[in-house]
Amino acid sequence: MLCATKLDSNKLELNKMNIDPVELINKSIENEKENAAQKGLKLVFENLNQNLPEIYADRTRMQQIIDSL
Repeated sequence: MLCATKLDSNKLELNKMNIDPVELINKSIENEKENAAQKGLKLVFENLNQNLPEIYADRTRMQQIIDSL
């Protein structure tokens, strides 16, 4: 979970780098597939646009945001 206290006090350190958003989404789906299967759900991600640009962001924070969706 994102630490709102650190964010509000401007003490949140970010490690920005170029990251592949598709990789982050796939990682989140892989991490949740078992939980979804236990509930009778199937998680699927179809990347319709194979040429998504990299984004410049903090990998850990972006992964946390995607995981919370």
